[in-house]
Amino acid sequence: MERGNLAMGSRYFGGVGVVPQGVCASRLSGLEQGTFNGDQNRGNLMESKQLQSMSTDELWDLYEKVDSTLADKLQAEKAKIEERLRRLEGQVRRPYPPVHPKYKNPRNPTEIWSGRGKQPLWVREQLRAGKKLDQFLIAESRRRSRAEG
Repeated sequence: MERGNLAMGSRYFGGVGVVPQGVCASRLSGLEQGTFNGDQNRGNLMESKQLQSMSTDELWDLYEKVDSTLADKLQAEKAKIEERLRRLEGQVRRPYPPVHPKYKNPRNPTEIWSGRGKQPLWVREQLRAGKKLDQFLIAESRRRSRAEG
């Protein structure tokens, strides 16, 4: 759009109420009130009268400065985040140790369970029948050889 055009689609702060590209509407309303959307720490950005008295060209220049500064800050922030991602991607997780079986089904010795996660059906059935989980423990020496073989 040309600088003097205040028609619909214009990128100017004034005019028909079209929000400029890249400007948050709540921030824009804060500019019109002289503050940045309730940001109490920064105080007034500019008095509302100062904005009202600025020409269209002055407002456009202000917009371009704000847009440029915001783009620079966003680019710097993006670079920081990308660098952190690169560092994280380079890290290798330690391998988990092998989980050895701890319990076996007395009716079918090929069915084993490590004791982690959801209980297998055969364990639930045996517990419902009144047996204790300790009755299905695998001896320590047999447990390791079974997992390796």
